[in-house]
Amino acid sequence: MYKLAKTITNRLIQTGLPKEKEAIYTYSLEILLNCSFIFFILFIYSLLTNSCLSMFLWISSFFILRTQIGGLHMNTNEKCIGASCVLAIFCVWISTRITWLDKIEIYLFAIEFLYLILFVPFNSTKFTYIGKQRSINKIIASTLYVFLYFVACTITLYSCILGRTFFMGIHASIILSAMACIKYYLKEFFV
Repeated sequence: MYKLAKTITNRLIQTGLPKEKEAIYTYSLEILLNCSFIFFILFIYSLLTNSCLSMFLWISSFFILRTQIGGLHMNTNEKCIGASCVLAIFCVWISTRITWLDKIEIYLFAIEFLYLILFVPFNSTKFTYIGKQRSINKIIASTLYVFLYFVACTITLYSCILGRTFFMGIHASIILSAMACIKYYLKEFFV
């Protein structure tokens, strides 16, 4: 992925873009290509399985929350693409098969909301929150979570499977965030 992004960046620089921003262009293109590959694979899967709306709802709930609360990241683009696709496909698939999840949804909401209040956002090796920034981000993340939860409840009134899929996107995002949080605090504890 990096080589492709670097090649495109070099061509863009040849067309007149400033060379001093080469690293920024390469990194941005790498992220864009990474997301594009993930969305393309998921789009093909959803076409083949007739689950386009379910996949769209999962992607929406997952990425909206994930961009706000962070989470575990893979160390290569290829692993990220593979893990993201497997996670999305699994969540959409399982949403059509698990009906008991509806019965525990309110408990999951309480546990996840408590996690957001207590631990999100957490400092990481890439970013440290200072001053009121942490409190503001905590309020935004918690509010967004509650909003997405109510959207999922509303979707459930229309279709249990679609609502469950939206919920699964929220849960997957929270789980990845919790995994990154645990990894960070374990590293801090044992260092």
